[in-house]
Amino acid sequence: MIKYYEALEEASIDENLNPFVQLIAETVEESLQRYISAVK
Repeated sequence: MIKYYEALEEASIDENLNPFVQLIAETVEESLQRYISAVK
């Protein structure tokens, strides 16, 4: 959860969205992997 706040802070202060976008992408990928494993 702290990664989320750090990414938001960097996006807000430094206007660098890359860490936030990367965090969201990783979270979505992890969720999809769990879903795929569950339905196999």
